[in-house]
Amino acid sequence: MTEREKRERDLLDRRNQVKIRQELNIRAEARNQAMINSREDAAGDAAMLEEAKRMKETMAVKNNAQLEEEQTRITTFEEAFKKIKEATGVSDVNEVIQKFMTQEDTHNNLKQITKESQVRIDQLNAERTAILARLEELKYAGSGLEGSRRMVDEYEGKLGETAATCDKQRVKYEKVAKTLIQ
Repeated sequence: MTEREKRERDLLDRRNQVKIRQELNIRAEARNQAMINSREDAAGDAAMLEEAKRMKETMAVKNNAQLEEEQTRITTFEEAFKKIKEATGVSDVNEVIQKFMTQEDTHNNLKQITKESQVRIDQLNAERTAILARLEELKYAGSGLEGSRRMVDEYEGKLGETAATCDKQRVKYEKVAKTLIQ
């Protein structure tokens, strides 16, 4: 029994020693694995850092290209605005917009005035032609009486008034046409 107890204790001690060695082996294995993992992580981190560096460089190049493109567009817009400013004589963007909005109305009004003036000129020319025809008719058809001379003078007066009105309308038409062209 004593020997048996001794063997059992001895066996128990050896089992405990085996357990301890197994635990130590497991810990050593874990440490080795951790070291391997940390080396891989370090290598992976280095690769990731390299890739991140390349991405930053690529992004920097792209950003520079975008900045240059935007700078070119801004310069183009500034030049266009400068030309508009010189043409309109206005320096504020809102005033330029307002100027363009009112220009369309002004253009339409000038077109309408031009049409009305042309119609009026055509009417006056037709009236003048009718008066000249009537004058010629009275000059050569008259009997030389005082009444016909009075009528001739009257028609000549009307002719002069109509010619003056026609000239005034022609001048007005030319001014409107010149303004419209400008």
